[in-house]
Amino acid sequence: MPQLLKPNELSDSYYLDNFNCLIDFVFAHYETLLCDEEKHFYAQFTKLPENAQRLFIRLLSRNGDYARTTKLNYSEIPDLKKALEKLTASGFITPAHIDQIADWQSLFTRKELSGTLALPSSQIASLNPQAVATLLTTSDLFGTSPLDSLLESEHIVQINFQECYTIFRLLFFGNLHQDLSTFVLRDLGVRKFESYLTDTDNLPFQCRKQIDAHLLYYRCVDGYEFAEDTGAASLIELHAQLPEKSKSDTTLNRKIDRFTNRIARQLERENHLQDAVRIYRSNIQPPARERIARIEATIGNESAAFELCQQIEKNPADAEEKEFSQEFAARLAKRVGIDYYRPEKNKPAEIQLELPNSNLPVEFIAALHFAKSGKCFYVENSLVTGIFGLAIWDIIFAPIPGAFYHPFQSAPADFYESDFYHARESLFKQRFIDFKKGCLSKVVLTHFHNKSGIRNPLVQWPYLNRYLITLALKKIPLTDWLKLFEYLLKDIRHHRSGLPDLINFPDTGRYSLLEVKGPGDRLQKNQLRWMQFFKDSNIDHAVVNVAYLDEATSRDSETETLLTEHSIHFE
Repeated sequence: MPQLLKPNELSDSYYLDNFNCLIDFVFAHYETLLCDEEKHFYAQFTKLPENAQRLFIRLLSRNGDYARTTKLNYSEIPDLKKALEKLTASGFITPAHIDQIADWQSLFTRKELSGTLALPSSQIASLNPQAVATLLTTSDLFGTSPLDSLLESEHIVQINFQECYTIFRLLFFGNLHQDLSTFVLRDLGVRKFESYLTDTDNLPFQCRKQIDAHLLYYRCVDGYEFAEDTGAASLIELHAQLPEKSKSDTTLNRKIDRFTNRIARQLERENHLQDAVRIYRSNIQPPARERIARIEATIGNESAAFELCQQIEKNPADAEEKEFSQEFAARLAKRVGIDYYRPEKNKPAEIQLELPNSNLPVEFIAALHFAKSGKCFYVENSLVTGIFGLAIWDIIFAPIPGAFYHPFQSAPADFYESDFYHARESLFKQRFIDFKKGCLSKVVLTHFHNKSGIRNPLVQWPYLNRYLITLALKKIPLTDWLKLFEYLLKDIRHHRSGLPDLINFPDTGRYSLLEVKGPGDRLQKNQLRWMQFFKDSNIDHAVVNVAYLDEATSRDSETETLLTEHSIHFE
C-alpha cells in the first residue's frame, strides 16, 4: 500500500508504487487480451526483489534500449550490483553485442567519443551515427579498435520487455504519449480524480485485434517525420499503412482521421493537391471539408467549392466549420455571381465607459465600476461552464463503454466529441426533465459540496464559491440556464470558451453578461458566437468599451475591499 504523502512530498517508492498500479490494473482487467510474453513479463516482474524492480523501472524510464551500468547511481537502490544480477538472471536485461554499437553509441558523451577518436567535438557532432560507428570499429595494425578502449571498463546492457511495457501503457492510458510521470501530480496531492467505474464490460479495449490496430497507428505516427522529409510518395504510402477504421472503436477512428488530415495538409503544402483531396475525402473530421473547399477554389472549381460549403452549412461538424462555410460561401458567391444570403453578423449593444486607470486589468476596473451599484463578478469561462459541470457531474463520469481507460482521467475520452451527448442522450433528457421540476440548485450545490477539488473538465474550482453560485442560481431564470446548457452541449469543445468576462447583478433590473474591451481590443470569433446566441435567446448582454481617464495609479483601500467582496482576484 503506497504511504500517505504530505503535499509537495514524494516517497522513495513512488515510481514503484505507480508502476505496480499500472501493470496490476492492466493485468486485472485485460489478462485475456495479453499474449504469453506479456503475461510472462508481468509474472516475472512481480517475483523480482524490490531493489531489482526499482532498477528495472529506472532503466525503462531512460531514453533508448541500452544502458551503461557504470553510470547507474540511484540513492534508493543501495545494492545495485545484486539488482543487476537479478535482472540479468530473469531476462530483464542482457549484455549488449558489439554489432549493436550504432544503436547505443549515444550512451557516450561527445567528449568521451572525441577523446577516444582523437577528433574535435565539433567534428564528431557533424557525423551521422553510422559514420561514428565505423570510426569506432575500425581496427589498427594490431587488431585493436577505438571501441576496445572505450569499452575496456564498461558493461553495456540491453533493456528487454520494452514492447511489453508499451502494450501495458497503451492499455492503461489509451495512448502512448503518457507515462508514469502522469501519476506525479496525483501523488503530490495537486490533482484529485473522480471515482468512476472501470469494469471490464465498459473498458475501451475488447479484443487483441483492436490493440494491434492502435499499435499500428502509433507506428505510423512515429514514421511521419521521415515521410515528411522524403516527400509526397512516402506520405501517400504512410497513409495506406494506417489501420482500417472500426465500427466499435470511435477513439481510434478519431485519431486516424486527425492524422489523415495532417498527412493531407502536408501534401497540400507540397502542391500535390489531387492526392490531398483524395485523402481529405476519407473523413469529415474538421478541417477536412474546409481544406477541400479551399483547394477546389484554388484550382478554379468555385462551383464545387460553393456546393460543398452549402453542404457543410446544412450539417456542420462544429461551430467553427459552420462559420467557415458561411464566410467562404459568401466570398465564392460574389466571385462567380451566385445568389447567396449570408446571415447578418450580430452587432451587440455597447457601453462606453471612461474610467480611472487603477493599475488593474481592464476587466477588473470595469467590474469595480459596476460593483458600486450592485454585485459584479469577474467570471469569464468559469461560472456558466462551472455550474453546468456541477449540474451534470454524474453524467460526465457515467460508466459508458470506452469512456474510461484508467482511474486517473479528468474527463471521459469522448468528452469533446459529438459522441459525448449521443452516448448519454437518455441521461441528459432525464436530467433536463428533472431541472424543469426545480432540482437544479439542489444538484449543483450538492456536487459543489461533495466534489470540491476533484478534477472536472468544466469546473475551475479557484473561481467558484458557494455565494457566487447561489446568487447566480437565484438571479438567473431557469429557462436561461436550460438554454445555456443546451448551447454548451451542442459543441463543448468550442463553446466552453468565449463567454463574457463579467456577470452583473444590478440593484435594480435583470442580470447581464458583459464582455470588457480595452483600447484597441476587439471581439474574437468564439465571443461573437456567444453574443449571437445571447441575442437569439433574449439574454441581456453588452460589450463594455473602456477608455482611461488618466495614467495608472496605485490601488486604494476602497478598491482592495471591493476586490475582496466581489471575488475579483488574480490567478
